[in-house]
Amino acid sequence: MNMQAVIVGLTAGARIAAGWLVIALFQSAIAAAPAWKPEKAVELIAPSAAGGGTDLTARTIQKILQDKRWVGVPLAVVNKPGGGGNVALAYLSQHGADRHYLGMAK
Repeated sequence: MNMQAVIVGLTAGARIAAGWLVIALFQSAIAAAPAWKPEKAVELIAPSAAGGGTDLTARTIQKILQDKRWVGVPLAVVNKPGGGGNVALAYLSQHGADRHYLGMAK
């Protein structure tokens, strides 16, 4: 069974718990990294279609980050399905080292 099927099969509560886990990991990574303050809108790139498992996780992360006001700029989820995640990776690589584009893994 692939991870997307597992995530889609989870209850809403389990998806929220998974989102909180990702947020906790995100926070620890931010604490270890130099301070980053986004200067423009941030894109969270999901390598799945809208409604897919990665999309649902990305939207949970988006909601938590915005509700807690941890990101002071707009945070959009951008879906780039196809190619087993390669379409999303190609889109992400077009933006080089711009930290306003964040990729999700499948």
